[in-house]
Amino acid sequence: MTRENRLFDSAKSVWAAVIAASLLGVAGVIGLVADLAQLESWLTSGIGPIVRVASFLILLTAVVIILSKKSRRDRYTLISGIIAILSVATFVLSYTLWPKVATEAERSAGALSAVPTSEQQVAEPLVVAVDPQTHSCDSDWVTPKRPDEISRLNEDLQALESWEDYEPISDGAPADSSKILMTAQGVGPSSVVITGLEIVVLDRKAPLNGTVIARPCGGPLAYRWVDVDLDVDHPRVVGRELSGDTIEEARENGWRIEPVAFPYEVAAQTSETFAVEASTDTCDCTWEAKFHWSSNGRTGVLTVDNHGTPFRTTSGEGMVRCVLLGATPSCR
Repeated sequence: MTRENRLFDSAKSVWAAVIAASLLGVAGVIGLVADLAQLESWLTSGIGPIVRVASFLILLTAVVIILSKKSRRDRYTLISGIIAILSVATFVLSYTLWPKVATEAERSAGALSAVPTSEQQVAEPLVVAVDPQTHSCDSDWVTPKRPDEISRLNEDLQALESWEDYEPISDGAPADSSKILMTAQGVGPSSVVITGLEIVVLDRKAPLNGTVIARPCGGPLAYRWVDVDLDVDHPRVVGRELSGDTIEEARENGWRIEPVAFPYEVAAQTSETFAVEASTDTCDCTWEAKFHWSSNGRTGVLTVDNHGTPFRTTSGEGMVRCVLLGATPSCR
């Protein structure tokens, strides 16, 4: 074989290697840039960066061959063969071994992400929606106003839906007892077991001085109430049995009729409503509720109040009571 033919064959080998290396090298550069843009992937993806760096080095080697003088290209015949072998090996690694490693890495990352972070652990897995029953038809209200002032407001008071929403008497409080609906629901994929409900009295003062107003209408709500005595040092939550018409109403609506007894389990798709009636004969009390919970190996306590302020209940014992019936309130 003449020297010219050998050079021609060498050139063909070199260019074949250059083309193969260039294709993989370009892919390697793209992968390298992507990894540099996402450092977390670069640090955790295992064999992937090695394969891409190898492709990048192959591309650099091919560039060196292309830029070499023509008279010296025959010296790179052996090198071109090695480059071709490396290019094929890199290609095989990229499309066989690397996907397997990537899959394992993704599985490991998924397993790690399933473990709650410290911030996630701080978050409560339970939420409680609060609905104070201050409807004028369902509860009595103490206001500092005198009976004669109540008489002048009679028409407006009889049209009210809620005592606390009417500005002239909004400085008052529920009389004798507060009725609060508390609906607990889970947050997140795990269920939550509510192990108990605690009522904590924050402050006891002398009862609010004023007039009790009442508007008799309707009947008792067919909820499973729990009774709380705010006058004792450590109030207990006591389940109340339904009776009479409330049992029938509860059955018609498919509600539970047995008294409240903990624990209860809730989740993101299921909830439990607790109807709390907190009563006092002696004080103007502020208080809050605490739900004790357990979920996914964790335990905690969720404090519940009246949308950022404590619940408030005041005794109406010994006060004048104005019953809103007809054109003139009946006060005595």
